[in-house]
Amino acid sequence: MTQRRLGVLALVVMLLADAVLLAWVFGLLPGSGADAAVPEPAAAPTATSASPSVSPSTTSKPAAPAARYVATSVGDTLWRASVARCTGDAAVVERSQDGGASWERTRYDGQVVYRLRLTEPSVGFAVGADRGCPETVVKSTGDGGQTWQETSAGQTWAPLRDGNVLVPGGEEVDACGSARAVGLAPVDETSAWAACSDGTLRRTTDTGASWEGVGRAKGVTSLAVSGERLLVGSVVTGCDGLSVASGTTSQADLEDATCVSGARTAAVVLGEQGGWLVGTSSWSSADLSSWEPVA
Repeated sequence: MTQRRLGVLALVVMLLADAVLLAWVFGLLPGSGADAAVPEPAAAPTATSASPSVSPSTTSKPAAPAARYVATSVGDTLWRASVARCTGDAAVVERSQDGGASWERTRYDGQVVYRLRLTEPSVGFAVGADRGCPETVVKSTGDGGQTWQETSAGQTWAPLRDGNVLVPGGEEVDACGSARAVGLAPVDETSAWAACSDGTLRRTTDTGASWEGVGRAKGVTSLAVSGERLLVGSVVTGCDGLSVASGTTSQADLEDATCVSGARTAAVVLGEQGGWLVGTSSWSSADLSSWEPVA
């Protein structure tokens, strides 16, 4: 009798298990069948290119040249500034009263310098920006750089970090098309020369409204204009420093260049007679063709 009861009980258990299994298969239990939250299989990784995205050429310009110097002169007084970035070490503005033989640091308190201009040995201004480069500012000094006062940037020229040019009136204009303005030589309130990163030299006579190509200088990094004289510095293959060539503004035809070893980051400067190359060291020339280190 006992064995018979156990057999019946086992049969009942088996029937109940089958019922539960059938209910799960046909979706009669919660969390089962077509309505169950079944995890999706993991998608195979999609191959991606390791190349960085590049902005369209219509809205971007080539990268800026390597860090270098900007400089200016009045008589034998020279001023120079390192071209810094918007963050990190700030630009250092220095002055020399002996044609570049010795230098003393000023108290310039901006972050970057785009252009320096002297009107007298101790009077001048720097076009640049404060840390982070929120906007272009002009800081002027009347005591040889001991103190600086911020003034309006609306009445001067300057090449800007985005490759455009600031013109009198405060407008920023595109002087070089898809290239960058890497150097600027103002002549007066309406005229200026621009050196472009594609090697073209351009000129405006209408305050930047239009620019015409007037010459070429491959690898140009700096230029200076004074009267009819033109001086251009370039970084080119085969020269371990700065390739320097002079010419006239009437035709922009450059004479044979001279390679000045060690002057790679220097700025070209025209004086009343000759000129200078001003960087970490300085060179001078009376005829703009033979360059000697300034002792």
